[in-house]
Amino acid sequence: MKKHWTARILWCFLLPVLSALLLAGRALAPDEGFAVRLYLEADLFAIRPLSSGDVASSFERVRPSVVQIVGKDTFGSGNIYEITKTEVKILTCAHVCADKNRGSDAEKETGEICITFFNGYSVRATSLFLDRNADLALLSVRTKEIPASILLQLKKITLSKDLPSVGSPLFLVHEAEPPFTDKKNAASGRQTVMEAFAGTVYRQKTLVKELGKERMEASCQALPGMSGGGAFDERGCYIGMLEGGTFQNEAFLIPSSEILRIIRQEGH
Repeated sequence: MKKHWTARILWCFLLPVLSALLLAGRALAPDEGFAVRLYLEADLFAIRPLSSGDVASSFERVRPSVVQIVGKDTFGSGNIYEITKTEVKILTCAHVCADKNRGSDAEKETGEICITFFNGYSVRATSLFLDRNADLALLSVRTKEIPASILLQLKKITLSKDLPSVGSPLFLVHEAEPPFTDKKNAASGRQTVMEAFAGTVYRQKTLVKELGKERMEASCQALPGMSGGGAFDERGCYIGMLEGGTFQNEAFLIPSSEILRIIRQEGH
């Protein structure tokens, strides 16, 4: 009986102490849900272009917007266009995520698409729209499927409304290894390996016979698997999307002004 009352007395003294410690821990720990709401309200997910910059500094700023995309029989890149409380929207080329076995009436059904963010976190995505003629697609990932700690690491691009001048510097982002297939990499802090390919704007508009379209041309290295990824100026502003290229350092881009026109036409 004595031991029983001794234990109760000790518990009465310890309970307030433990409660205080727990409350203090909660006060010191970041409320990630609140942080996400703050980021959304203050538009803190957006990449703010620098007043002046260089490729190295701007590359680090845009990395959190880059994603790898794997479809049923395709592979490419993309960038986060928008982050809302319900979804994360991703810009890429239509040929990166379109199921080649589906007809024109089912182009919005792209089959299974896996998105891997820059921090290694992988999740499935669906298509919001897919325009084969413009070679443009907008994908969606439900925000609730991304842990708040992962979401807070991401950034969305800032699109330029103007064509860059001929000779102005730019860079493309190359992901140097295949995408991860599990979600443990993000938790372990492992990030996808990326590098910047620097170049310049060669022509604001040129007819690309292989594509049958007029595109912006850049003198820059572009490798297979980079299609759908963004081209950025030295300030970190998104100026276009890589649609194709050659091994002679010719890169063909969909200008950001054209991308804005199409996605707004689609209501996004």
